[in-house]
Amino acid sequence: MEQFQAAFFDESLEALDAMESGLLQMDAGDANADRINTIFRLAHSIKGNAGMLGFTPVTSFTHLLESLLAQVRANQRGFTQPVADALLLAVDALRNMMIDLRTGHGQATLSSDVMREQLLALISEVPAQAAAAHAPASAPTCNTANATGQWLIGFSARESLLIADIDPAQLFADLSALGPLQVTPDTSRLPALAQLNPGVCHLSWELHLQTDAPQDSIELLFDWAEHHCDLVIKQLPALVQAVPDPHTAEQDAASVRMPLAKIDAVQVALNRVTTAQAQLQSYASDLTGGAADGMHFGMTQLQLQLRQLQEEVRRLRMLPVGTLFGRFPRLVRDAGALLGKQIRLTTGGNDTELDRAILERLGDPLLHLVRNCIDHGIELPQLRVAAGKPAEGHVHIEVAASAGLVVIEVSDDGKGLDSNRILDKARARGLSQAHAELTEQQVHELIFLPGLSTVDVATDLSGRGVGMDVVRCNVETLGGSIELQSTAGKGTRFTLCLPIAVDGQIMGESVADGLLQLRHSA
Repeated sequence: MEQFQAAFFDESLEALDAMESGLLQMDAGDANADRINTIFRLAHSIKGNAGMLGFTPVTSFTHLLESLLAQVRANQRGFTQPVADALLLAVDALRNMMIDLRTGHGQATLSSDVMREQLLALISEVPAQAAAAHAPASAPTCNTANATGQWLIGFSARESLLIADIDPAQLFADLSALGPLQVTPDTSRLPALAQLNPGVCHLSWELHLQTDAPQDSIELLFDWAEHHCDLVIKQLPALVQAVPDPHTAEQDAASVRMPLAKIDAVQVALNRVTTAQAQLQSYASDLTGGAADGMHFGMTQLQLQLRQLQEEVRRLRMLPVGTLFGRFPRLVRDAGALLGKQIRLTTGGNDTELDRAILERLGDPLLHLVRNCIDHGIELPQLRVAAGKPAEGHVHIEVAASAGLVVIEVSDDGKGLDSNRILDKARARGLSQAHAELTEQQVHELIFLPGLSTVDVATDLSGRGVGMDVVRCNVETLGGSIELQSTAGKGTRFTLCLPIAVDGQIMGESVADGLLQLRHSA
């Protein structure tokens, strides 16, 4: 069971990241149908998997999130700013629940309970269609004038349905969000009262659904019950077939999650084999005669195979740098709202690959640089307009690779660094470099000194004098460098230059017993 739970947490946290990214890509008032469908599918998958593993609070909470998404999906409500905010906060609450469950701290009931009430309040603003699921049994009478598709669904419960904590009424409520639903129950399988088991569902239903949603959207609602029911979905004849969702036609390439520690262990073993091969090569050079030729040939082939294997292991360690950028849009959105700033984030070169170890340690420095651009660089809208700039500020991250190095630029079009203020703050703190005659560039470099901040009042974003020195330290620890350029009134650019792949020194922190010993013995 533990391995299934571990896979559930991994997949659910990835799904929540994807949901957050999809929500951030939509502007209030402009919901993208494909993205809403994708987010709905991800939420539904989490709900289904949580139900199978017995995480009932996660299931019920996700159902509320789904219900709000379903209202947007069915055009019953607009994708307004309050809806967008609520969905993002619901994703946060779900993520906290997952983390608490994974670490054995139970469920984050306080935040999720507050968020549950907010979701219920939003959902109740739109009259629910779920009541149709409880309508008296009768022949289907759906109006066909405004729909492109009508569907007849046969749903028959198996004995395990209720044991798996699957509520048919909840399924029908989900289904009714796609369009008008007529439910006709079949009680022919009900046993006599004396033989009735309240833990077993003996009912079947005929469901008549009017919707222009594609068939895969209907099937999706039943996917977590597929092993606990018999299901037949048919489109009624002589009606136009709904256009399939293009996203479901795309099949993701097969993949296997592998912790970095396991790849490190393979790397260590491979380096040991390579060392042994070099020693054998040295011994083979002393051989003579016919046997020597065969040995030399074999050693050459072994060397070629080892090099190929080393390259494959190196590729296993590589990931696109764009995987780091998933949390930045949320940071920009929330920080901009907190500071009253309008900020647009763009990225380039997202497919450039870096070693996983570098990516893991690069996340915090990049996050701080983006936060620095938001807090210190981008001006308030009214100040930007007064300076002849667009009200919306721009933060850009650009990545490029060449000759074993990767260059990452983080830039903004804000006000630039205030040299006089930096120098005054540095002198006030008694920093020795500040008392010398410095060029403007050297003054700018003072921001990398420990304890220096130009902010008078510390905030949640910055102002505590801890940050830029740590950024430089972390980058240099990775074998890289950081430079900055700033022009008053035009903006600031930070340029990081890093190795694409780790060397033994960096990897040695996690696999010191193997790799570093090999480096010293070579």
